[in-house]
Amino acid sequence: MSNHGVVLLVIACACAGIATCASADQRVGTATAATGGIEVLSVDAARYTGTSDDPALERACHEWRLTPTQVMRFFRLATEHDDAPYSGFYQVSCAVSGELRAAQHDWSFSIGGGGTAVWRSGKEIRHWGCSAAECAPLVLMPADGFDPE
Repeated sequence: MSNHGVVLLVIACACAGIATCASADQRVGTATAATGGIEVLSVDAARYTGTSDDPALERACHEWRLTPTQVMRFFRLATEHDDAPYSGFYQVSCAVSGELRAAQHDWSFSIGGGGTAVWRSGKEIRHWGCSAAECAPLVLMPADGFDPE
């Protein structure tokens, strides 16, 4: 099987096992983390930014959903990085975005399908990556050391 085929298989399997692939209105109020002090204000539907020549990824992206509670869980499990941690994560042309509040500060966030994330507020940017096994059900392509076996 080609590398492209393996990637598509991983995405399809990941989406099939994710409860978050179910449809739901993602702007359904506010959820606050019991620990970590994160308040998720909104979560938008996933947005695909790839080319139209990858229909399996595009379909998986459109089916990917995160609830406010799942967004909080992602950030509780994630590690903050000084710079974008791209070298340890798959780069997937799909992201879930929204708004959150942490430490009495409002941020826009974006969680990439490969497990990286960014918080933005004005000129301030914070980078995140989640390679914990518990993040696997929250993303399309979990970090696996680039070994999908």
